[in-house]
Amino acid sequence: MDLYRKDIFQRKLRDFEQIKKYLTERGWSEEKIHQFLMKLGRNESVIAILKMLFLKRLESSVKAFRISVERLLKFQRKFLEFLEKGILLDRETYSKIYLPQTEDDNEEGLPEISLDQIKNINPDEYEIEEIKNRTLSDIQILEELKQKLSLISENNDSKLQKLVETVISLKNKKIVIFGYFKDTMRYVYNYLKREDIISKIGISSDKISIIDSDILPSERKNRIIRFSPLSNGHPEIKDTDQELQILISTDVLSEGQNLQDADTIINYDLPWNPVKIIQRIGRLDRIGSPHDTIHVYNFFPEDELESILNLLKRLYNKLEAINRSVGLDVSILGETPNPKDFGYITDIFDAKKEVLDELEEISEIAIGEFLKDEILKYIQSEGTKKLQKIPNGVGSGIKREGKKGVFVAFKNDKHYWCFYDLETGKIIENRLECIRLIKCDKNEPYVPPPDDLDVYQIIRKVKNYIISRLKTQEVKPQKLKAPQSYIVNWLQAIGEPAKHLLQYFSNPLPDIYLKELKKLWNLSRNLKPEEIIKQLDDFKNAHPIEIATQNPQKESTEKEIKLKLVGFITITN
Repeated sequence: MDLYRKDIFQRKLRDFEQIKKYLTERGWSEEKIHQFLMKLGRNESVIAILKMLFLKRLESSVKAFRISVERLLKFQRKFLEFLEKGILLDRETYSKIYLPQTEDDNEEGLPEISLDQIKNINPDEYEIEEIKNRTLSDIQILEELKQKLSLISENNDSKLQKLVETVISLKNKKIVIFGYFKDTMRYVYNYLKREDIISKIGISSDKISIIDSDILPSERKNRIIRFSPLSNGHPEIKDTDQELQILISTDVLSEGQNLQDADTIINYDLPWNPVKIIQRIGRLDRIGSPHDTIHVYNFFPEDELESILNLLKRLYNKLEAINRSVGLDVSILGETPNPKDFGYITDIFDAKKEVLDELEEISEIAIGEFLKDEILKYIQSEGTKKLQKIPNGVGSGIKREGKKGVFVAFKNDKHYWCFYDLETGKIIENRLECIRLIKCDKNEPYVPPPDDLDVYQIIRKVKNYIISRLKTQEVKPQKLKAPQSYIVNWLQAIGEPAKHLLQYFSNPLPDIYLKELKKLWNLSRNLKPEEIIKQLDDFKNAHPIEIATQNPQKESTEKEIKLKLVGFITITN
């Protein structure tokens, strides 16, 4: 929107350097110019992210994409409606109306926004006619898209029909069908339950069920038991009318569930992160599985869509990184596995916390899509300004069965989340565990802490623990970033022929070097070991570094670590 300010637009300033020069001439301060350019940069980033989200939803299903198009069309019409009244919506109102264009849109439309809720921008400062014309152009494009999408029914949706063919070919198999978006999986579920489709598959409709974020945890557990009764300790359900044969799910099912009764998984669409695929497969391929082989079917994006999304390319690159560092004993997407330690892979499939923690860093695995989704929903209903007004150091209290302790959040340049368990005296830092403890509905009642609980004493203990850990880390060798960490592992595995490179690559390299190193490493996958060593040798010679000789322990003792309390939550049982 800021590019349509009259002074910027009329001078046809599109380049950031041109804008900076113009604003400097107008007497703007460096700080004000910086903030303005940052705002422009964020706007461009949001546009790029929204484009990728739309394409990802198209890759997932026609249904998911159609919902997104219809929702954006409604928003554009609403935007134009306000524009016709001389009201130009600000960023805050945009966030409340449209920001949750993420994991799952819905068909309920946009929330109602009344005029008294809107903080509008002064329209006299902007090229309103230009904004109006471009909005009308967007609406026309979206209407054409909507019309074309309406011509695609379930019966001529080639991807959906291929799924039906695949399920029919797997007759009598117990199948899990995974997908990334809730509305995609609801679309699949409703179609497979149709009478004409059920008759082709050869099972009754009550043998198919679905799990997503709309299903209550108690009912999720019931459906998991009905689908995989033996692995969940309910053999009496096996071969009865209660047993399920096909389970359709989003990734709410991919963590910590036993589905070993099944031997077939279908990835109807692919997540951005390969570890999520490993977790999906790991619900079936677990210790105690009665099956010698787990069958995995993957739906890949169309070639033209892949050329834009680069989804497979990203997945293959990340799988290659995992393969080189810890190894994979099986193929995930058709790549050649590189088994290094079968026990390690078994631990991954068995969902051992410490292994998943390590893989989170290796592959930048998200803490959980559900958290991002919840935050965006909150922003939509409450707005960002309400969040910004919350002071640091505030506390609350909730009740959780079987847990008693205090969740504490600190920050400096990073954020630190900890749960102090009052029963054991242990401090848990795993973010996923912390989120599971404190995640709650906004209507959940406040529960005051016990009278005998000294909350601030616990906060001090957690703070001292974090500071002690950080000081300990400072005297240890600095952790290497990717791809340097993978290269060191590879060099160690090669042994003597690569020994002369270890000292160089074991020292942290500047970020500017890492960008170039990443390109080199990605291109080296098809080379012979001696060719890779030669390339790394050339890189070392072209990028000299000074290896530190100072005493890091002395420096760390002189450095003061400051932490700011963000907030705390007491948890009682």
